[in-house]
Amino acid sequence: MGDEGGDRDMVEEQFNIWAVFKTIGSQFLQIDAIMPVIEKFVKGAGHSGFGNSDMKSAQFRSDCENALFFHPRLKESFHATMNDFTSFAMANGYALGAILMSNREKCRECKKKLYLDGKPKVVVIYHANFGTRLGSRYTKKCTGCHISEHYGYWTKHDKKHIDLDSGQKEYIMSTEETAIDVKLLEQYASLLIVGALPFTTFVNAYNRMYSTDISQAIDSFTSSPSKRRKRDSPADLTDLIQKRRRLDRRRFEDAFFLYASIRVRTKYSIPMEYTPYDTNEMLKMLCVSYYDAFVKKWGDHCCDTPGCEEIIVLDGNMKNARQVCCCNKIGYVQFSGLQEKVVTGCPNTPMQRHRYCSTHLGFAMPFRNDDVVPSALNQEQDNPLILSIISQKTTRQGRLLELLWSDNRKSWVRENNLPEEIKKLLEHNENLEHVTVSVTEIGQTRTEFRRKTKDEVTSSLNLSSNDIVDAKRLKYFIGQEDAHDLKDELYALKCGTEKGKHTAKHTKTAGILVFEKPCGIVIDFQELFGSESKTQVYGHLHTLLQREAHKKTEVICYDDACHLKKFAINPRRSGFKETTQKMSRMSYIIDRFHFKNHVDPWCISQCNPRNCHQLEGVNTEVCEQLFAWLSKFCHMTKYMGRWSFIFLMLYVIDHHNEDVEMAKKR
Repeated sequence: MGDEGGDRDMVEEQFNIWAVFKTIGSQFLQIDAIMPVIEKFVKGAGHSGFGNSDMKSAQFRSDCENALFFHPRLKESFHATMNDFTSFAMANGYALGAILMSNREKCRECKKKLYLDGKPKVVVIYHANFGTRLGSRYTKKCTGCHISEHYGYWTKHDKKHIDLDSGQKEYIMSTEETAIDVKLLEQYASLLIVGALPFTTFVNAYNRMYSTDISQAIDSFTSSPSKRRKRDSPADLTDLIQKRRRLDRRRFEDAFFLYASIRVRTKYSIPMEYTPYDTNEMLKMLCVSYYDAFVKKWGDHCCDTPGCEEIIVLDGNMKNARQVCCCNKIGYVQFSGLQEKVVTGCPNTPMQRHRYCSTHLGFAMPFRNDDVVPSALNQEQDNPLILSIISQKTTRQGRLLELLWSDNRKSWVRENNLPEEIKKLLEHNENLEHVTVSVTEIGQTRTEFRRKTKDEVTSSLNLSSNDIVDAKRLKYFIGQEDAHDLKDELYALKCGTEKGKHTAKHTKTAGILVFEKPCGIVIDFQELFGSESKTQVYGHLHTLLQREAHKKTEVICYDDACHLKKFAINPRRSGFKETTQKMSRMSYIIDRFHFKNHVDPWCISQCNPRNCHQLEGVNTEVCEQLFAWLSKFCHMTKYMGRWSFIFLMLYVIDHHNEDVEMAKKR
């Protein structure tokens, strides 16, 4: 037993010497002062030779030099040794840059022992320190329960379930053939919050660092599982590493969103029935719960900062906008407890290389009327949805069909000018019919159209007159405010600060509306459509003030407070509900920075920050200070999908709030 113990100690000492050489190199042999520390580490904590004995230090140095003489590769860096090992393994048909396998031994349902599938799957690994290399992924299975345990996740009946502790592992499996080093994702997460670093910039830096051509053609990419090639020869492995050595921006973006979603779910204990393979679907499922958790944590914030209890500062930031489907004048937001409706258009992201989203592509088009003289054709830029075909007639120029559009207009359109999907329906004698559905997402209730499925009744169009957006009948749509409808001069201000008239192009949103406390904590935000209209600002503020946590709010600080106050005291809505009555009595004050732009005498007397004693010592520019940082994300968000955009805004604002809280505790 004594000999075994001595052998074990010798092996441990040899391993420790190897670790020292790989960590700090062989230069320590020239420095006498640090030799006792290194000797104690190599020989273990029980070693008693930690002193000033020159003889002992000389003996230890001699042992290290002998080890270096017999094993000269100890001088090599760990990186070089790793490259030699992985190259040797590839030359023999193995991908051994890492072994990715679940630590679970028993089935999570029946508790029986899992069996290991001995056939490895090749995985491309993007490492923070070693660059791109190949590894092997092994699967453990329970045939009785149809469960497959993978590294960081498990599947059952082709549905993916994330192990929330996978964020603590060394890698994140973004796809079945791609793994990203968690350290790489952590580095990016920090740079994202601090400097709004775009995905493309970080990926290009990675590719340049590891001597790959950043202009190289990208490899084939898909986030959904596909049929895998069998790669078990050195030539196949070499070909794969050459094609996939360059980190693709889309791969990294998907990996980061998966990493961030795991962090968020762990942080807020958010359950998910399963995790879709598609990133957009995954974020769509998560964002609703994430928003609720965000509001629950930050929505009722109140601290000892002056004004934090009774003041809300709000403002819109148009720079954080994203592209949307061109199908406008379709669907609207209905604010709870209010009569106002806001026409939003389709909020979804257009398909790649198209102007419409997947739902409306082939069913929407610019409004036209082919039954009028040519000079009057296509004078409008509206892109409504075609709801139904009312009738048809045949002329010498061909067949014309009478269409009902989503804005309640009717027109005759030649068959050749119809979208392709509608032409296909006509060829198969199928009906074009829509129904209205009510959708509640991210604190908003929205009414939108969707096509009837084959299982639904198709005998008649399930639409009421209130479901169709008629721009002539619907007063409260984007760009129109009550200030232009009332004759009383009290409602006509000389200030040029009205934001409702600054309408964004129909291909993008109008940014976000942020609600913030004077201490800098963001308590809510919402997307704006079309423009920063008072209908939307008032509606979102009304929704916020309905919460119990804001019953003590007395002052609203806003850069266009004069128009918002006019909107709130309008008799047509001020007495409608308890919250609207409260809003009509509240103080609406312009922030100090923008007050100089207001010249109307009514603004100066009613919305002057100098006349509001509650604003003493209050930072009224917190939104502008926030936007100085948040606007840096505009280059990233411009082309983001809807749910990627919402998740990113939640994620970065959530971290902003945490940074504000930490700063207050210092």
